[in-house]
Amino acid sequence: MKNWSTLEKGDRLYALIPFTDKTGNISYNLQESQVINLHQYENHVNVRMKYTDVSGKRRRIELCINRTKYELPYVSDDKLTGFVISNKIKFGDIIVTYHDLNVLDVAYQEIIDSKIKEVENIINTLKQRLSYLNNQKYISFTDDYLENRKHI
Repeated sequence: MKNWSTLEKGDRLYALIPFTDKTGNISYNLQESQVINLHQYENHVNVRMKYTDVSGKRRRIELCINRTKYELPYVSDDKLTGFVISNKIKFGDIIVTYHDLNVLDVAYQEIIDSKIKEVENIINTLKQRLSYLNNQKYISFTDDYLENRKHI
């Protein structure tokens, strides 16, 4: 059974590569790549691959996949450390699979749904703050206000 640790040089990989457009929105490009090199270690495997960034430059990344994640259908690259992230994949991460494109469709829908919920939570919080502030504009700091505060 194929998993991240049993890949071989030349095996096909599919990746969703994020880019930011002129308006600041993140979109994804689908790219096909292949395993350039694979190094097996006791607790992890390093899978090296290349992708093309938005400027057309070829970039090499090395996915460091812990053995507890060998069976995952897709992984994400942590751009800062190069290690496959242990938390949930976020909108804007590079997503890679050795399976078929259906796996990337599922991954993409999951991160989009997650981002939608995150933005909806932010909107709800801002609506609550706006409501609070709108109520605050009716407060008047007059002598009556000071009189009422003395009894508290």
